[in-house]
Amino acid sequence: MIYEHNLSSSIVKLGPLEPRWYALMYILGFVFLY
Repeated sequence: MIYEHNLSSSIVKLGPLEPRWYALMYILGFVFLY
């Protein structure tokens, strides 16, 4: 949970509007679901 929170914070700092972060979150979400 701590890692996920830090990752979210990093994404916000680096730029949430960049397409590659949406792709990264999609991939991570897919992995966490399975």
